[in-house]
Amino acid sequence: KLVFEVLFYSVGIMLIFYGFGLAEFNLTTLVKSLLPITHTLYWFVTAYVMLYILSPFINILLKNCSWKMHAAFILVLFATGSLIPSLTLGNMYVNNLGLFICFYAMAAYIRMYSDACASWFKKTKENFLAFAGIFLLFAVSVLTFDFIGNYIDIVARNATHFIALSSPLIILGGVCLFLGFKNLKIPSSKFINQVALSVFGVY
Repeated sequence: KLVFEVLFYSVGIMLIFYGFGLAEFNLTTLVKSLLPITHTLYWFVTAYVMLYILSPFINILLKNCSWKMHAAFILVLFATGSLIPSLTLGNMYVNNLGLFICFYAMAAYIRMYSDACASWFKKTKENFLAFAGIFLLFAVSVLTFDFIGNYIDIVARNATHFIALSSPLIILGGVCLFLGFKNLKIPSSKFINQVALSVFGVY
């Protein structure tokens, strides 16, 4: 169902562009539009579908290890896919799928162990405040790098370094934002549910 939904938008957008003369026919673009998953036309969807396929195997791993081993698994993925590359300007080849597995393991940890070992998982205001602090940090990092970039060209080219998808600040900020909303008591809403149904199409 997910793949066909992606295909609907991929082919639909292609037909609109060709039909209204907004783009010239291109065989490479045609193939990518017809095979959007395997040609990573939308990187997020490709990584998401792969995570979906691998999730039963990941679940076996996570359900059969201790909470300490689970935490260690997250730390290894976080360190190699985010922390070390961000601090060293390097690349340890933990690609988007590796990061998605890290996010999946984080969400599983929150779901499985929030009652047992992490009172922070239950806090709402504190997590929103932590997110605000992290947001301020990466805003300051951009402004600082941009200012220094007036004098050092390589710094200017990397002014947004700490707001990339794999940035530790972005990942930690995302976790705090998730935890903040997780603990909000929001009653069932038809409007919210209808909007939620459309978010993938909006993407």
